[in-house]
Amino acid sequence: MANDDFESMYSIEFDSAPGHMREAGEIEHFLGAFGRTPNGGLIVTTSGQAYIHRDLIFTLVARLKLPAMYYERSFVTAGGPDVIWV
Repeated sequence: MANDDFESMYSIEFDSAPGHMREAGEIEHFLGAFGRTPNGGLIVTTSGQAYIHRDLIFTLVARLKLPAMYYERSFVTAGGPDVIWV
């Protein structure tokens, strides 16, 4: 296999849309808008707000059918949908 073929098979391209959300309404608004973007996914980084609002995040991720990655195993064991622990 040519090197170019190998690289194209295992490369991804992404744009980031950082969202600094502190309240439930901000989370719902941001994820609702983001969820309408095709081929999107969510990476939840470490924050107290993410932990406090994790049930809301789970609900929105499931409703919007977004793949999601979480920063902590507790998100996985709490039953987050489409979970990947990194």
